[in-house]
Amino acid sequence: MINLTIARRYTEAIISLGKDDGSLGTYKKELNYFNKLLKENTDLKECLSSPVYHNEEKKKVLSIILDKLIFSKNIRSFLFLLVDKGRTAFFEEMCQIYSNRCDEISGVARAETTTTEHLTKKQKNKIQNILSKSLGKKVFIEEKIDASIIGGIVTEVEGRIYDGSIKSQTRAIKEKLIS
Repeated sequence: MINLTIARRYTEAIISLGKDDGSLGTYKKELNYFNKLLKENTDLKECLSSPVYHNEEKKKVLSIILDKLIFSKNIRSFLFLLVDKGRTAFFEEMCQIYSNRCDEISGVARAETTTTEHLTKKQKNKIQNILSKSLGKKVFIEEKIDASIIGGIVTEVEGRIYDGSIKSQTRAIKEKLIS
């Protein structure tokens, strides 16, 4: 819980800067790119997070990497601040929080649908339209395939789950028969 509180504080600071200079989208791309870089290079992630290395050594490594990348001044400063304050271990959480906040600010919702097979374009559009009207936001759908639901659809959006799967319906029938 403390980790999320720390991540939120730092994230809100960079969001505030992004709002002020109209760079929310640019910052999102840069943060996600750096997060991907850390995921692909575990040695780099370890180096920047480890207390074994002094901050000056970490900043030299970070500087070499950032010199090869074209990042905005604010994101560069943000990354150096994370090293100075020993907060690079929370970077992945910060990226997730940043992405979610950008969606909130932009009036976007992300939904995950689970079905036994891929949705047709028509089905996907229909679900997007229904959710968009219901939420008052633009909705992006990420599809997931799971044969264990037997049939139907399960949709998760903004922390709510709409379960129209055959699996949950048979479970409900079973519970009624047992009780």
